[in-house]
Amino acid sequence: MQPPSPPRPDPLIGRTLGGKYVVEACLGLGGFGAVYRARQIPVNRAVAVKVAHQGVDPLGPTRDRFLREATALAGLQNRAVAMLHDFGEEPDGLLYMVQEFVDGRDLAAILSEAGRLPALRVVDLGASVLEALIEAHGLGIVHRDIKPANIMLVPTRRGAEQVKLVDFGLAKAPMGGGRIATITGDDLIPGTPPYMAPEIWNQAPLTGAVDQYALAVVLYRALAGRLPFDHPRLGGLMQQHLASPVPAFDPDLRVPPALAAVVHRALAKRPEDRFPDASAMRQALLHALPDETVPLDAADRAAVSALLAELHRPTPVLPAALDPPTAPGRRRRPWRVWAALTLALAAVVGAAAAAWWAHHATPDPEPAPPRAVELPWEPPP
Repeated sequence: MQPPSPPRPDPLIGRTLGGKYVVEACLGLGGFGAVYRARQIPVNRAVAVKVAHQGVDPLGPTRDRFLREATALAGLQNRAVAMLHDFGEEPDGLLYMVQEFVDGRDLAAILSEAGRLPALRVVDLGASVLEALIEAHGLGIVHRDIKPANIMLVPTRRGAEQVKLVDFGLAKAPMGGGRIATITGDDLIPGTPPYMAPEIWNQAPLTGAVDQYALAVVLYRALAGRLPFDHPRLGGLMQQHLASPVPAFDPDLRVPPALAAVVHRALAKRPEDRFPDASAMRQALLHALPDETVPLDAADRAAVSALLAELHRPTPVLPAALDPPTAPGRRRRPWRVWAALTLALAAVVGAAAAAWWAHHATPDPEPAPPRAVELPWEPPP
């Protein structure tokens, strides 16, 4: 029996795309293409490069999906979206797009380890995703594949957590004349079944409400530790999404009632029974916790972290703070130290004088109590 042959090396590793993106490693493979880590030269910046499988039909659905994703990303500037840096096509027909490199973990991996998340963290990440959807929906872009694997959590330098929404490959993007780009064939059912809204199963017209529904499934999963609908067969799963009521949260989980109400409303079977838009859902989500647990967004957390770091920073010794180390060849300036000592002495003398005055000053005499004045009283007639 012959040993298995070693895997063939990836031909893209080491290749330079667009004359400036050197491919370093494969990060993941999918049905439509692959994602690589690359290095942009000469600025030495790490980037993510998504490529379509080679041999793609120039008029086929894969190319259409790839172009649609690039079009969607090009219009988005929200911090919760992995930004598009570049797009191109190689002479051999290889399509690629260059995105911000997101160095974090996806929510699916985190939930696989933790099971479920605290309500505060769930609200925070949900609000961040909705912030991205507000901009996307405003541009006529519907993501259509919100799920834990497409939500990245990136630690920041200040200890906060930045949410990044990725993979707009199934997005519906506006075309010229106000039309909406859609494709058929391999992309007949867009989305991931456990997160698909009833109107997707019914092949009805899709709006931003499908993203609300999918995000609500994500929030339910994060709060409860399980999906609201999890039939093992595709037909049974479809029937649950179409007709079964959303299971209530287990009381032992202690999900705040207002938060449970937000999730259940976004999981309504009819799109018109959900929130009017992503902004309304975000506002409801942010007000779904008790006042003492109001969540902070990434910018607020960073500001609070910086403030706490500043408050806990050790106070330097006064002469060292006022008289920094002298560079070679320069004379120290002792007058700074004497000025600081003079000011400190003046403050001490002033405080002592104030204390002496408070102790020896003659207090104002207390006002005499008011005297009672008797008035004649006659009974009423």
